[in-house]
Amino acid sequence: MEGTISYLVDSSFAIGKTRSSIMAGQRRVIELAMNEEAVVQLGARYRARARNARAGWRARKCCSTIVKHRRSSR
Repeated sequence: MEGTISYLVDSSFAIGKTRSSIMAGQRRVIELAMNEEAVVQLGARYRARARNARAGWRARKCCSTIVKHRRSSR
């Protein structure tokens, strides 16, 4: 076996590539096809989405804390 190729060995119905190995292979092909500039742009996009997700999480947490505080003070 090479790289990320793996096979099912515990299935009584079929033996073949696992879905995760297929997906890993597809990701590897995409990575090899990307140039350095595309990788940098993709990284920037990832960081922006992660930053927005963290801000949203903090806002939800803050709102839930305020609601809990208001309910307990009644």
